Amino acid sequence: NLIENPIDKITHINILQNRASAHLEAIVHNFVQESSIKNNKDLWENKIIYLVREVVSAVDPNVREGDSMDIRNYVKLKIIPGGSMDENVFIDGVVFRKNVSHKKMMQERTKTDPRVLLLSGGIDFQRMDTKLSSMDTLIEQEDKYMEILVDKIMSLKPDIVLVGKSVARRAQELFCKYNVIVMQNMKQDLLDRISRMTGAKIISSTDHMFQQFGQECLGTCGDFTLRIIQDDPEKMDQQKTQRILKTRIARGSTYAYIQGCPSERGCTLVLRGADRSTLNEIKHIISFSVLIAYHLRLEVAYYTDRCAMLPSSSDEIDYNLESDDDLVDLSDCN
Repeated sequence: NLIENPIDKITHINILQNRASAHLEAIVHNFVQESSIKNNKDLWENKIIYLVREVVSAVDPNVREGDSMDIRNYVKLKIIPGGSMDENVFIDGVVFRKNVSHKKMMQERTKTDPRVLLLSGGIDFQRMDTKLSSMDTLIEQEDKYMEILVDKIMSLKPDIVLVGKSVARRAQELFCKYNVIVMQNMKQDLLDRISRMTGAKIISSTDHMFQQFGQECLGTCGDFTLRIIQDDPEKMDQQKTQRILKTRIARGSTYAYIQGCPSERGCTLVLRGADRSTLNEIKHIISFSVLIAYHLRLEVAYYTDRCAMLPSSSDEIDYNLESDDDLVDLSDCN
């Protein structure tokens, strides 16, 4: 019963893939129906299945190079309440909420093929508390130090500088002149994800970065975009009832989109179209479904390598089967 005809082998692969797909759909259907989602359950079910398939077909952890077998470590689910269901999208990169360090940096909100520099430390002037000196002298020393430090950083010609700690005001003004976007007080796990997606090395200090790394410390991506999004409509409504003035400016929050990265390294799913509690429940469903779908993909690949096939009598496949006893192992095939 060896699969000698290549066409027959492709047919059996398709059968295994269809069975895995139907199994995933059944699991997601049960999750959604048993959840507390009140509206548009069928639409959410279709959207969840679509996003999960996008993730599993794109993200491919490299275990040989030390990646985890758990694909969820490389899939970020970003909840942004409000909006519509059409805004649930797959992003081949990183999405995070963070404002720029200087308002003038918002003038150019999109950069194509930017060069990204990651610093885990800060860009500031360390004053000596043990010595007495005049304020004018301190300001002059700080200005000169910031100019030297910024010139050193700009010799690498970065377009985006993401800093783990604070950035001095003087340094922010100098970066504005170079048309560079700077974000400060970035969390370490966020820097790690950006480093993985862009290929940039996280530099602890600017003192020796040229001798150690040079241009190699920079990373890149397809696009870097800043978007202002009304991300919490429930909170906005509460503030409206508490305020005396009826009219006010709704500013929203600034989100950074780093896109166009190698999708096999990881991704971000942006979840919108409902309130926060509903999106939290959808997040849990997607997280578990991604793990199931990834293992189904591995199982199909394993059965294909073993030339396992379904018996000819199982043309009508029972997708509710929980065991694989009906698979025939033909591991001696070529």
